[in-house]
Amino acid sequence: MTEPAKETTDHYYARHARMSFRWMAGGLAGLAATVFVVLKLLPGPAAFLLPEKWRDSIGRAAEASMTAGIRHCQTKEADAALLAMAARLADGNGDLPPFSVRVFNLPVVNAFALPGGRIVLTMPLITQAENPEEVAGVLAHELGHAAYRHPEAELIRQAGLTLIVSALTSGGSSSFTALAGSAASLSYSRSAEAEADAFAVQTMEKAAIDPTGLKHFFEKLLKEEGHNRGGVIGGLESAFSTHPGTEERIKAIHPLPDGVAPRPVLNPTQWKALKAVCG
Repeated sequence: MTEPAKETTDHYYARHARMSFRWMAGGLAGLAATVFVVLKLLPGPAAFLLPEKWRDSIGRAAEASMTAGIRHCQTKEADAALLAMAARLADGNGDLPPFSVRVFNLPVVNAFALPGGRIVLTMPLITQAENPEEVAGVLAHELGHAAYRHPEAELIRQAGLTLIVSALTSGGSSSFTALAGSAASLSYSRSAEAEADAFAVQTMEKAAIDPTGLKHFFEKLLKEEGHNRGGVIGGLESAFSTHPGTEERIKAIHPLPDGVAPRPVLNPTQWKALKAVCG
């Protein structure tokens, strides 16, 4: 009987190398899945445990960083118009979170919710709006982010990803953990935008503000997304890249219920003052 050939040294090391690689790949895949779950599920609840002083401090710092060198547009009349708009949104919505809103001449049609209930509207957004209801709809959307503390949760998520990557790689980088963290962030961002949209529609309904203003604004965004790639509107593609599809958002917005008559957000004088806030 012929004895089986003995495994050569090269074959032995090659076999063990393949086994080691499979174990390592499986371990990294498991790690990536764990990081994804942790960064997706924990930041939301943790955001509601943050001290108010911390939220306000971080929000101020974030606003200062975002608007460094950018003009803060402000007049007495425009400030009064913004207060009037905030009051209209609060009408029938006693549980709105505390917030502040300011206008900056950032060169993009957008609005931002920052930690601590700080909301930034850009002047091009106000310029593109045809009526106060459009601006009120965008503001209500950002209020949804503030109510759910999406900005705070995103900060916790990004900080958590940095700490996890640093701890597991001794300060190096890991494509697996970074990829998992990015996926969690994108998934959360789309979920957060859908939540904020629903919050905006509900808030406007309770305040008897016509939600179709927000719908018309989204319709304009949809049109501009396909026809503009430069200038002020060119920023739309990046500004709304993490939002749900604009067509989906439009379909989710419906008019006020039958029997509910819409009431104006601002009077003509207030609207004119807001449109001229940057001169």
